[in-house]
Amino acid sequence: MVNLSWWMREHLLPSLWTNRSLSREVKVPAQTVSFSITVRELSIFADESGTEADTSGYYLLTLVQHDQSEDVTGPISDYESALRIRGLTDIPMHSSPLLRGNEDYENLDVALRLKYLFAFNAFALRLPIHYRSFVFERKTAPGLEALQTVLPEALRSFVRSNLEWLLGFDQVKIYYDGGQPTVEMALREVFTQALARQVSVFKPGGFREYRLAQVADYFCTIELTRLKFQTKSATHTDLLFFQSKRDFQRKYLNRVRKKWIG
Repeated sequence: MVNLSWWMREHLLPSLWTNRSLSREVKVPAQTVSFSITVRELSIFADESGTEADTSGYYLLTLVQHDQSEDVTGPISDYESALRIRGLTDIPMHSSPLLRGNEDYENLDVALRLKYLFAFNAFALRLPIHYRSFVFERKTAPGLEALQTVLPEALRSFVRSNLEWLLGFDQVKIYYDGGQPTVEMALREVFTQALARQVSVFKPGGFREYRLAQVADYFCTIELTRLKFQTKSATHTDLLFFQSKRDFQRKYLNRVRKKWIG
């Protein structure tokens, strides 16, 4: 009789450390044993609104989470087709410049920019993703030192609340463009400590490289706009694109919030 425990330890398990997925036949005397192992991966795309030292009313961090077993190629293909049908150039979505009409959108009128907004909103709502935004008021976190304290605390609370779900993945990949050191340090510190038994991979990635990074940026803008309508500080640009608080909630916020993770 073959000692399968010894054989697996000596021959199969070492290969698991180097193979992303393994599906193979292993022959042992007088029998064939088939193994199939699937590695579950989670991608997290981070984006922020505000800077570490500015004086705006709020600082936001948004995390978009995607279980890689859920296909996104269909919605992405449909979005790109929708742009072509409307005669729109595939500009990497960047919400604030879109609303303000600068950077890549500098020479586009409001009507054209609205078409981009409608198309991207429809795309984001179709994706099999979830998100969470963290809001920090400047009056309670007025400077860099305060932000360096409250940001990791908020992330730890989120991770604790969702730890069982997070531990269901074999690998967690966190994408961030590295634009603000405080954010990058908090992400690395919290996720590395919480998921110590797993492989936490940190990758550079911004809105020009990844569609889901564009979604993180868009959801961050939606949450910031919610705060501005809530505090009656909506700008002329907000009203131009979202019309009113009621219209914004009905057409955008309520639909996006269906993807909120607690």
